[in-house]
Amino acid sequence: MEICNTSPNIFDAAARGPVTMLDEKAGQAAQATGAEADRISVSHDALLLTEALRTAQSAPDVREDKIAAIRSRIANGTYNIDARLIAGNIVKEDPGLFIR
Repeated sequence: MEICNTSPNIFDAAARGPVTMLDEKAGQAAQATGAEADRISVSHDALLLTEALRTAQSAPDVREDKIAAIRSRIANGTYNIDARLIAGNIVKEDPGLFIR
């Protein structure tokens, strides 16, 4: 699997510490009244988690390349299933599955 970064890295500046964001509309209103605008501070980790979530949500649910490769192997008779490996992984996933 190849992962390509196609978006600019927004974290370079954030890597040095928290990022403070200012609501532009609130800032303008605050200036007009002489009050201080609302601010939020977001950590670098929070920015990374947000970007990871966006990336995961934009990824396709189905990996067409893998499906095409498996279909091809099934069609030409070269797709082999290791039943012991599958059974072992099922037991690892839920060890209490066979306990009554």
